[in-house]
Amino acid sequence: MKLTINQSEFFLGIDVGKTDLFCYIIGNTESFNADFKNTVPGISRLIKWVLKISQGHVVHTCMEATGHYSRLVSQTLIDALNGDLYVVNPRQVKAFSNRRLRRNKSDKADAKLIAQFLVSEQAELTKFIPKTKEEQSIQEISNQKEYYTREIVKFKTQLQCRDILFCKKSIERMIKALEKECEKLALQLDKLIAKNIQKKHNQSLLLTVPGLATTTVNLLIAQLPSIDQFSSPRQLAAWIGVTPKHYESGTSGRSYTPITKMGSAPLRSGLFLPAMSAMTHNPVIKTFANRLRENGKKGKVVVVACVRKLIHIIYAILKKQEPFNPNMKTAIVPS
Repeated sequence: MKLTINQSEFFLGIDVGKTDLFCYIIGNTESFNADFKNTVPGISRLIKWVLKISQGHVVHTCMEATGHYSRLVSQTLIDALNGDLYVVNPRQVKAFSNRRLRRNKSDKADAKLIAQFLVSEQAELTKFIPKTKEEQSIQEISNQKEYYTREIVKFKTQLQCRDILFCKKSIERMIKALEKECEKLALQLDKLIAKNIQKKHNQSLLLTVPGLATTTVNLLIAQLPSIDQFSSPRQLAAWIGVTPKHYESGTSGRSYTPITKMGSAPLRSGLFLPAMSAMTHNPVIKTFANRLRENGKKGKVVVVACVRKLIHIIYAILKKQEPFNPNMKTAIVPS
């Protein structure tokens, strides 16, 4: 596939590792590659290298989201380079790689692939907006709480499988300790949200939605980026990973429509129980679920559709900055 590139633009792909940054630049007539340490001095040398090559022209940059490892370089480059920065889901790059029937795998090859992905898919990507230190703290506390919550579920499962009393007592102590830590983290999370005027306002707006309790609302506040990054509720649903993925094979007529699961796992799992509650207590979701059942939909299909409907409502409330009202367009968003 021939890549058409504006002469005034360069495309930088970065394969982020724990200790190293492998970089590949696609220019109009030439390509360049180098690697640097994933440290403050290393990133400084990376910036000097890019500026020397680009000579003041626009440099668009893309890297995969790798949590803590990509945080420093992404937040540094967004201020240092003249161009847009994209931090993408690794599965997007993997899907692009599969389309190209790629055979080679190395850090340098990965950097080149990310640069090619950027050239090909830039129009469909969402620009990266860095989180403030306050927002990072809120998200990190939320992540820790979610981690402990998952561990509690695992320990409770173990508790059912143990026969020796000593082991049961040990597991029960672990569960109690983790539950106390979750309470502390939840309290700290609520304090941090209360200090931020906009987040506190968003919290009060979302709590007007029947089916959303404080725990779920705080999870939304902590994990969601700025709602302005999404041009539609469907885009938000895709970011969370609950948009349908149609699958049909052969001529048997058998088909199914799973969800993509390509987005935020904490939000995806955290919205299922609220959606089931909303199917009973939220008039908009309840009517929507009944209509799906009348059309022959059952079980998990209805629940997943209600999760998407709930996300559409959340999007409308945050976008319009209006509380939930079943009689207003805020709540009636096309699914």
